[in-house]
Amino acid sequence: MVDNITAYTTDAQIRQPSRKITFAPPPIRPWSSTYLYLLSAVFYLVSICSALLGISYIYCPSQYIPFTEPICQDDHYKYLIPLLVPVISWFAIANWVGWEYFKYS
Repeated sequence: MVDNITAYTTDAQIRQPSRKITFAPPPIRPWSSTYLYLLSAVFYLVSICSALLGISYIYCPSQYIPFTEPICQDDHYKYLIPLLVPVISWFAIANWVGWEYFKYS
């Protein structure tokens, strides 16, 4: 009778040394915190600009800016751009979390 463990392993898997499993975080790179702060600032600015763009669509300044008249009269597609920013952000975050689960499974 074949053992279940040996039935699913190959010679290449047996020859490779196994990685040590630790719960320690990866080492910090020299610019990690700077990149994190810059990325946080970019996300903050994008969210503020998206909120301001959404407010400008609700209180549409069509009498001040003439090329926004078709956007101000539209009731459906004018919310596409302000809502696209948070949807794309949440989609990217969900994919990143899923990739992390996949990577460490």
